[in-house]
Amino acid sequence: MIERFHRYLHAGISHYVNSFHTNWEEILPFFLMANGATPNTTMAYTPFFPLHGREMTLPSNEELKARVTKVDPNLEQRLSNLEGRLKQAYKAVYVANK
Repeated sequence: MIERFHRYLHAGISHYVNSFHTNWEEILPFFLMANGATPNTTMAYTPFFPLHGREMTLPSNEELKARVTKVDPNLEQRLSNLEGRLKQAYKAVYVANK
């Protein structure tokens, strides 16, 4: 399985690396992010979903602007919701891989 991933990684990065093969470490995080946002055919989820309980949200230009945040009064409720979604994601992945 790891050899298959290395082959996939090499094939993907080879399209973007420079002719001297010296910038692969700059490209790697973007490739891994794209891989994490791509649905897996076996479990029908992205690899990001079982780890975080939600799909990856990528920033738009509007979201990249700096903003001041306040303390969230609903933090406990959000954490409880996250815990429930993570349990549901783990169960779905477990059933899909059985």
